[in-house]
Amino acid sequence: MSALIEQLLVLYIFIFLGWFFGKWKKKQADHSELLSFLLVNLFLPAKVFRTFAGNCTVDYFKNNYITIFISIGFLLLMVLMAKLGSSALTKEKYEQNVYRYSLTISNYGYMGYVLVEAMFGEAGLTNMLLFAIPFSFYTYTFGYAMLTGNGNFFKKLLNPITFAIILGIGFGLTGLPLPKVLDTVLSSASICTGPVSMILTGLVLSTFTFKEMLLDKKSYVFLAMR
Repeated sequence: MSALIEQLLVLYIFIFLGWFFGKWKKKQADHSELLSFLLVNLFLPAKVFRTFAGNCTVDYFKNNYITIFISIGFLLLMVLMAKLGSSALTKEKYEQNVYRYSLTISNYGYMGYVLVEAMFGEAGLTNMLLFAIPFSFYTYTFGYAMLTGNGNFFKKLLNPITFAIILGIGFGLTGLPLPKVLDTVLSSASICTGPVSMILTGLVLSTFTFKEMLLDKKSYVFLAMR
């Protein structure tokens, strides 16, 4: 338990630093788009690929493939609950879609990666990533369509995260070694996932006032549902 509290404290310190710098110099929050781009297109894919490539062996997949079917079951349940919950929170279509997205898509890709790896090591992180595969595909198809209104969502499957999942599993199952230089680059990039994602969260929070965040009644209802 102490290790969990310590890791959470580290993450919240990074969030505070992002919030502090965002408040200190307002223009710093403008860099959140760049940080988000790097996180989604470099740091997260590097962590996903490296974890699967190093741990997703044939034996591992034979013993754990059922995890994907369990995940699909949870995803379907969450989609149903999110649809009902969003309808109860608001009647405005776009807001409903935002609530549905936020209730269905967990933030495993940010705080989750760092926490699970710190508590349970690479083996635990591999299990979580395997469980999260259906959620990843849902995020970039139906999730993307909900937020943007773009119905041609299957094109969004062609993105760095899904490529990292497929290539990482491929390397893991075949046992192909990575060149040492490439492995070092991927390792360095993946380490950035936790700090950058938390700083980004702080920067985004810095664009709101405490009054906006604390006096919105829907936020408390949403939090309880989440």
